[in-house]
Amino acid sequence: MGTDTVKHLTRSELAEHLDCTRPYITKLINAGRVVFAYEARRLIDLAATLKRIEETADLARSRRTC
Repeated sequence: MGTDTVKHLTRSELAEHLDCTRPYITKLINAGRVVFAYEARRLIDLAATLKRIEETADLARSRRTC
């Protein structure tokens, strides 16, 4: 019986995880592509954010500009 754990990251940790800069994370947040774990908008739900980024990827601009 496994336990599903949700990983929450700060903005800096997400930038490190995605190997990009904090300003790029801010752009993702402003575009609505980051899912926050709580209404306080301090911690980011990693799995939900990665899914949303994938779902909202612009295939014509597939090169990431971190």
